[in-house]
Amino acid sequence: MSRSLLSREDRAGVLALRRREGLSFRELSAATAIREATLRMWERRERVSRRSAKFVEVEVPVPSAGRSLELVVGERIVRLPLGFDAGELRRLLAVLEQPC
Repeated sequence: MSRSLLSREDRAGVLALRRREGLSFRELSAATAIREATLRMWERRERVSRRSAKFVEVEVPVPSAGRSLELVVGERIVRLPLGFDAGELRRLLAVLEQPC
């Protein structure tokens, strides 16, 4: 049986049969007329595919007005609005670190 005749779902079904019945690659090859090397390659590809990273869409909520972050610097509390400018924060922290 040629590999090109089987869809990905069909190949997964053949490999599921092997796991379900506890067949060796040799036994599965004899039962399906698919070369043992081909079956091993399918198994390897399936394993790699399961380990591959999956991307999931994440929706980030838009910050609502009035929400802020608090940063405690020594005895000072700095309140920052969400979406603050990091450069401005660095300059502010540099000033706060200077001795009076």
